Amino acid sequence: MDCPGVCLRVLGFWKSVSFAAVHRILPIGFFGVLMNVFTGMLMMMADTYRYVVTDTTFAPKMALIPIGVIAITGSRLIARTSARAQVRG
Repeated sequence: MDCPGVCLRVLGFWKSVSFAAVHRILPIGFFGVLMNVFTGMLMMMADTYRYVVTDTTFAPKMALIPIGVIAITGSRLIARTSARAQVRG
């Protein structure tokens, strides 16, 4: 259960998985987003013209980065909110 599972849980579709379980795998998702950003920067520095003008795979890669950031940030915020609600009782 990586990004699709996290996204489904954040959106409320996969309610059988607890937020604690989702919260445990967030470092993996965070690492994946960082790796995506890093490789995107390397690709851009290596051959800017090719990736901006002619390549059709670079634009979707860059478009998916904010989606990954939103999924991870949303999961962390929901996990914090649910943990605080449990403490308050």
